[in-house]
Amino acid sequence: MDIAKLDLNLLVVFHHLLLHKRVSAVARALGMSQPAVSSALGRLRSSVGDELFLRTQGGMEPTPYALQLAEPVALALDGLQQAFNVRAAFDPAQSERSFTIAMTDVGEMYFLPVLVDALSSIAPGVTLRVASATQPSLKEDMSSGRVAPSASRLLPASPVSAKVHLPVQSIAPLGKESQIESGSIHRG
Repeated sequence: MDIAKLDLNLLVVFHHLLLHKRVSAVARALGMSQPAVSSALGRLRSSVGDELFLRTQGGMEPTPYALQLAEPVALALDGLQQAFNVRAAFDPAQSERSFTIAMTDVGEMYFLPVLVDALSSIAPGVTLRVASATQPSLKEDMSSGRVAPSASRLLPASPVSAKVHLPVQSIAPLGKESQIESGSIHRG
């Protein structure tokens, strides 16, 4: 396949179909009409020579080839997103972003209170959601971008402040981390 002939916007539709499994939900998420999403899927199917998704009662189910493409496409889209966000500075005091991380019960008991204290005054508009690191769907949630890998460590920067490492984007792959601060915590 010649990637120079591929409309990269089709990969965004592909990625969202993997996440939402419904053409109508993808259309809402991307600000497109349902026929436009269906047309994009048709063009992508034609380009790759695979159905990619099969219509079922539960929504659009990915084919084995679509599942094989899922992670590389998510990583490529994330890489492009991060490349274009380089100039966008993160101002924790003004940010209203939401981050979802996975933690174990022990992490929630020992790490989360310190995290909340360190972050509540620095970035009051940022929301941190915590998912259980033991939930059965964690691997799928991380692959799809619904959950970022985890808070990796707390590094005391000074006696009065701390830095926390969390993923920059909700679809960040394991290991892509950046320093941010967060204010409120929601258990999800």
